[in-house]
Amino acid sequence: MLDGSLRSVLDDKKIFDALHKNGINALADSDHLILLHDPCDIRKKNFKGLENLGKIRSLDGDITNGYSTLNAVAVDDEE
Repeated sequence: MLDGSLRSVLDDKKIFDALHKNGINALADSDHLILLHDPCDIRKKNFKGLENLGKIRSLDGDITNGYSTLNAVAVDDEE
């Protein structure tokens, strides 16, 4: 709510643990999985003091500040 009366606190450790546990159990018996990998650069061209900031390639091909990420998704094509 805009007045602050309704709040939801997300606990990233609990969410990760639940997804990891349920994901492993759901996929453990699968004979065939499809793994999708999505490498992505998050560009922070105008920032210099952010934690763990690295160097990545800009959309123009230049080297700039940012973060490299890699996301992966497993899909069971039988369900």
